[in-house]
Amino acid sequence: MVKKGSEAKTKVRVQGPNGGMYQRYILPSAGTYYPLPLQMGNGSYTVTVLINTSGNSYATAAKVTFDASLSSSTACYLLPNIYANYTLSSSAVRKSFGLCMSAKSDLDKVKSIYNYIITTIKYDTPKASSVTSAYVPNPDSTLASGKGICFDYAGLMATMLRAQGIPTKVVIGTTRGQAHAWNEVYIKGVGWISIGIQSNGGWKRLDATMGVNNNYSYTENSGNYVTQEYY
Repeated sequence: MVKKGSEAKTKVRVQGPNGGMYQRYILPSAGTYYPLPLQMGNGSYTVTVLINTSGNSYATAAKVTFDASLSSSTACYLLPNIYANYTLSSSAVRKSFGLCMSAKSDLDKVKSIYNYIITTIKYDTPKASSVTSAYVPNPDSTLASGKGICFDYAGLMATMLRAQGIPTKVVIGTTRGQAHAWNEVYIKGVGWISIGIQSNGGWKRLDATMGVNNNYSYTENSGNYVTQEYY
């Protein structure tokens, strides 16, 4: 977990053992600890905190290196992180349990939460045209306002599904050349069914933004999606 002591623009880089790959985060507020998932397997990790000095320039404020041994490859997608930030008392967590009271399987939970989001949260076009690269979604704010952009949909979906014990990624990339965010959901050993498309278990794409705007959630044409980062 990491916390910044001032409101200065601050970034965090988590570099893992997997070929030097790393993830980047923006810390939203001072005085709050934010969890950083270790997504790149067992081995040595380096976490670097970078504080904005001027313009687009950053200076290293802190760096720590440590070894990690992970319980499973999906464990980190069952916990909060900066882009799916929640606690047990979060409104989005409480709502997820209400939605899943009658669910008999993980697939039932996914369907219930997905259908709730695409029928309740409206797409915020003005926000989409003005949002900056420093934007960080807040699942409870999205739920309260009833509107959001793709990043908000992905953060809310991950929060609700992780609270239900379903591994879920927040994925950032592009679709048809446009910046976009969506989810990947893990259903172990169960056939995945979404709007007329059936495929096997494992990680499957779930795109609530497409569900809101186009009435479908998953496309097998992976050429439409280019993954840049996942959280």
